[in-house]
Amino acid sequence: MRFAKLLAVVMTIGIILSLAPSSVLAARNGWQGDNSNGWRYYTSDKSYVTSSWKQIDGKWYYFNASGYMESNCYRDGCWLTSSGAWDTRFSHGTWKKNDKGWWYQDNNWYPVSTWLWIDGCRYYFDSKGYMESNCYRDGCWLTATGAWDTRYSHGTWKENSQGKWYQDDGYFPKNCTLCIDGVEYKFNAAGYVVKGSPTAKPTVKPTPKPTVKPTPRPTAKPTYRPTNKPTATPSKKPTVIPTKKSTATPTRKPTATPIRKPTVKPSMTPTKKPTAVPTKKPVSTPTETPTPKPTYHFNTAKEKEVLRMINKLRKETAVEFEFSYYVPLEITEEFTEAAHIRCKELTNNFSHETMSDISAWAENIYWASWCCDAETIYNKWYNSQGHHNNMIYCCCASNSRKMYCGIGVLEYDGQTFAVFLSKGIEPGDGAPASGYVAPPVTPTPTTKPTSTPTPKPKTSITPTPKPKSK
Repeated sequence: MRFAKLLAVVMTIGIILSLAPSSVLAARNGWQGDNSNGWRYYTSDKSYVTSSWKQIDGKWYYFNASGYMESNCYRDGCWLTSSGAWDTRFSHGTWKKNDKGWWYQDNNWYPVSTWLWIDGCRYYFDSKGYMESNCYRDGCWLTATGAWDTRYSHGTWKENSQGKWYQDDGYFPKNCTLCIDGVEYKFNAAGYVVKGSPTAKPTVKPTPKPTVKPTPRPTAKPTYRPTNKPTATPSKKPTVIPTKKSTATPTRKPTATPIRKPTVKPSMTPTKKPTAVPTKKPVSTPTETPTPKPTYHFNTAKEKEVLRMINKLRKETAVEFEFSYYVPLEITEEFTEAAHIRCKELTNNFSHETMSDISAWAENIYWASWCCDAETIYNKWYNSQGHHNNMIYCCCASNSRKMYCGIGVLEYDGQTFAVFLSKGIEPGDGAPASGYVAPPVTPTPTTKPTSTPTPKPKTSITPTPKPKSK
């Protein structure tokens, strides 16, 4: 009897264990909710959809690079509802521009006084419907493209006995005029609001403003908490498949991919229209004349000047380390082309990531929101230890004549992008002189050692006392 019970227990455990793997696999088919990020859709091969559209139960959804469903936003001109499904009535979203600025329009609708997610970036549109840029809104920094840079998201007013200032973590504006929440404020050299400037809302002493606001691609995943699996009633297959992008685009593709946390649960029925309801058209009637896209212009004069300053640094470094020669950099056509490709990539993604097969030993990158000179680019790299080391790399290598490199300085849409790449040393003699001259060595006179005879030690004889007779 005990054996039969034991056998039954073992058989029961065996059944449970055998079912566990199949139930896990089943969970990886179709919709899969992640409690901290959002919804993914797994295909039959157990992989999930990424960076693409997919039709599910008659409705179209878009999944981002991390595989999570997007919602309450525009993607490729199509409005995605709170359930994530494409609302086919809003399928013509496009960027437009006139002499007043940029705005986003879908048929006769456009966003006013609100934030809106478009193609993975978050933008703010003012009371007239125009996109804001190069300013703070609700504590968030909006870049030159208008996209929110998620690294600058804590802007707030501070005050002490000396006055008021605006601070975002370690950054604060000084000696400039900055638009904050639609109002322009003037800040003095110490960072305080100038008297007479609009009343604004430093117990903390301000610190220097960063000179460059790069916009790299965020790596953090969305912080969306799924509720229930989307159960929108399927509709007929859309007559238009959302593959074409907007015909009019902003001056530069936004580079920041903001982090967001939707608060609206997926609804059972798709929403009828976007949350923002238009009030009136922009004051200035948009012109339908398309604005030409900015062109790429590589400034070869600045590239040559940057090379001259880097070679001067390499020569000075060789002298500092007492080398009579130095290994200069020489620009090659191959590496110049590679540097130009990287410059173009930086306009969309300011990082060391590249979609090409470019390989280099060292890389420096730079971005400025204005057209700067070669000296500004060089000084930025010179004052950064890592970039400095890249510029003097192998400057005193033995048995080497020169080192190959590529330099690109791109002027695009009023901005400057710069890249320095280096790789490959040409072996051999003939490296140019560094200018170092070793100090003369003064020989120390030596004298012939003289041998001094060692005196023979004197021996003293102590008489042995005669033994006394008894």
